[in-house]
Amino acid sequence: MLTNKNMTMTTANSMDIESRISFKPIPSEHRTLITYSYTTLTMKDGGGYVAYIPGFDIIYFADTEEEANVTGDAMMETFFDFWTKNEGQRAFMLELNRMGFRSQRHDYDMANLLKSKTVGKANFKLNRSSIPPEFASAQKFNRESNFAVAS
Repeated sequence: MLTNKNMTMTTANSMDIESRISFKPIPSEHRTLITYSYTTLTMKDGGGYVAYIPGFDIIYFADTEEEANVTGDAMMETFFDFWTKNEGQRAFMLELNRMGFRSQRHDYDMANLLKSKTVGKANFKLNRSSIPPEFASAQKFNRESNFAVAS
């Protein structure tokens, strides 16, 4: 499912959380390209690492920092795989709305995405990004990936 991955690393002191999801129809291929970005906050905890993905409220543990990044990618891939393949477009869009993702024309985009059988072009950004205080000094990894689904 994952077709492209990019990563940048900084410290979490600025707490600029990147959580975005965009939908771009590719009519000639009868597919929709879904691009998403997210932030993973990682910090040392005992003999391993604890990681948190804000916006998706995913917390997990890993033995190494590299394992934390690989696990984060797998968690996000599983999240999108579950919602796009198992639950369907309507449930997926409602879940994104519940999680706090909004577009500039949110009501219009949501109505169109919920009514249609295919996803139209839309860009959603997470409006809330509260970070637990224990992650204030964590390393911040901004990640981006994309995949295509049949439309």
